[in-house]
Amino acid sequence: MAANHPGHEYLPILGLPEFRLASAQVIFGKTSRFLSKPQLATLQTISGTGAVHITAQFIKLFLNPNAKVYVSDPSWSNHRIMFEYTGFTVIDYPYYDNDNRGIKWDAFRTTLEHAEPGSIFVLHPCAHNPTGCDLDQTQWKEVGRIMKERQFLPVLDSAYQGFASGDLEKDGWAIRYLTEQLGLPAFVCQSFSKSMGLYGERVGALHIVLPQNEDPHLIRNIESQLGWISRKEISTPGRYGATLAATILVSPTLYAQWQMDLKTMSTRISSMRAAIRDGLKQLNTPGDWDHVVSQIGMFSYTGLGKEQVAELRTKHIYMSSNGRISVSGLNSGNVEYFCRSVSEVVKGTI
Repeated sequence: MAANHPGHEYLPILGLPEFRLASAQVIFGKTSRFLSKPQLATLQTISGTGAVHITAQFIKLFLNPNAKVYVSDPSWSNHRIMFEYTGFTVIDYPYYDNDNRGIKWDAFRTTLEHAEPGSIFVLHPCAHNPTGCDLDQTQWKEVGRIMKERQFLPVLDSAYQGFASGDLEKDGWAIRYLTEQLGLPAFVCQSFSKSMGLYGERVGALHIVLPQNEDPHLIRNIESQLGWISRKEISTPGRYGATLAATILVSPTLYAQWQMDLKTMSTRISSMRAAIRDGLKQLNTPGDWDHVVSQIGMFSYTGLGKEQVAELRTKHIYMSSNGRISVSGLNSGNVEYFCRSVSEVVKGTI
């Protein structure tokens, strides 16, 4: 073993320093003022799940134990589970319109306008899981305006940055707008599971950003409390996955390759979305299938019902009972069969 090889020693409680800095640069940009001012506390976590869990613990212990926590309807199931397990009251905010295959924007905005001041809103910055329906920039600006007026605290779960559009900057826009331009304090939960394919290594980070802070002692105190929570639960975070991620993020050559790979993967998923829509239309499948391409990311809410999903399973096509599919599971070799099977089932059940 080389003399400078890190071996298998424990990491510091807060995580691998190179990874913590590099992960923050991915989220906020390498020139972000948060990196040079005392406005950012970062903890390496057990992927995005760990980041959300530590967020819930921190808010419960040190901020507002009685706050109402709002999650989208629908949302990633762990959002509700982890906040409820920590003792919060969790409320759904309207998000997905099943009839129009889009966002219930007016209902969502109304909920924002009437929620108690100081409430917590769990938001998906890009590639909403599970619907694939994202807010546009105009809608994000309205969300930010209301959140600032009513002093809401955003929890931004960033599991797909770069993997949705293939562009790290575009996928990170909502986070940077809310924190840098509007100056909202926020919890940002970050995962590299999808964007680096490190599912089993559980590589993630929690960033607490305080855009107005100038007191370095406050950031140190926050990181001390984050470390205290993490120490009780996992002792120290894993070294191997963080080392892999940091190696890519700090190397200009590997970073450029990673960006190219993100574009390749997101483009492939987009091409499968187009193939689904075009295939179903060519087969004269009843319904409007344009929503498949207007959604983004790994998942799509197809609009198929439970009975149709059950029938598709007899054809060895598997998806959630609510009609959600993993678009990334399709390829040029099976998408035609998928479209033909869906078309047959839809025609047979209308």
